Amino acid sequence: MFNCIESDALMDVCRALGFEPYWIHEEDAPKDIYIVGPGTIYNLELNGNGFAFKLSDYLLATAPVDINED
Repeated sequence: MFNCIESDALMDVCRALGFEPYWIHEEDAPKDIYIVGPGTIYNLELNGNGFAFKLSDYLLATAPVDINED
């Protein structure tokens, strides 16, 4: 079973940031939390396949950056 966040808005943000979606398979998917579109969780439960973005990629790309101006 996948750990997923089903959010159309987060999917759009990931696309806007230029992320490539992962084609995930239940058997060999890396351990992560995935961002998926509406209805994808049902599809994953049905056949174990789907497109998703990794939450860890999203968090790294949107993390605040501390800039020291000395």
